[in-house]
Amino acid sequence: MADEQPEDVVVPDPAEIAERARAKIEDSHDDGLEARLRAIEQTAAKGQAHFRKAQPKPEEGGPSSGMTPEQGRNLGVGLSIAYAILGAPLVGFGIGFLIDQVTKGVFWRGALGLLGCCLGVGYAMVVANRSANS
Repeated sequence: MADEQPEDVVVPDPAEIAERARAKIEDSHDDGLEARLRAIEQTAAKGQAHFRKAQPKPEEGGPSSGMTPEQGRNLGVGLSIAYAILGAPLVGFGIGFLIDQVTKGVFWRGALGLLGCCLGVGYAMVVANRSANS
């Protein structure tokens, strides 16, 4: 039984296979499909037109985002303050954690985290004051 070979399978001509596939595709073609696709495309076009009408118009010569320069500056100030208040304590805590790992202590995490809080809030106050004066 180990010496038995599988029988040769007769493979039809590739052109015949392609012709059978084309016939199956043509048989399964749905005539209503074209009409449904056109209806979907029209609905999508209407939705896009409605979306474009609802978008705010940017000022001529202004940035494409629709923001005035003052709004952009205020957004930058706000993000700077937020990153300072969140980032400085995390950086201080991280440095303190590394020092505590080396020294096998627990003091530096809290101390540098608190220092980061103070520096972050101080920086936020300076940036807010500078923004208010300009």
